[in-house]
Amino acid sequence: MEFWQKVLYRISDQISKPSFETWLANTVAECKEDVVFVKAQNDFQADWLDSRYKSLISKTVEEVTGKSLEIVIVGERLSFERNEVKKSTGSNEYEELLKLIRAQQQRINELEERITRLEKTEV
Repeated sequence: MEFWQKVLYRISDQISKPSFETWLANTVAECKEDVVFVKAQNDFQADWLDSRYKSLISKTVEEVTGKSLEIVIVGERLSFERNEVKKSTGSNEYEELLKLIRAQQQRINELEERITRLEKTEV
């Protein structure tokens, strides 16, 4: 059993079956150096995984592999763009773009948390 299947198996025991089937069952992953690229089927799923399940994925990957690896969740658009960028640019430019993508994702996560807090206070 490859490492991602082991990760998914462990996660399936920790969350509800509908959540697992909706968000994680159809993902694939590949490990390059110290980064695990989790590939979602679309950008919405990738955003959801990143904001709701990334810490669980990270923890479970560490349990399975025995080491702390960076988790990057990509959707359809980002995965395509990453491949195109890597082909058309040097590795330094690629790394710079990857840093920008990560910074933007962090900002999105922060904004989503603020929206969630505001929604809770309105109720």
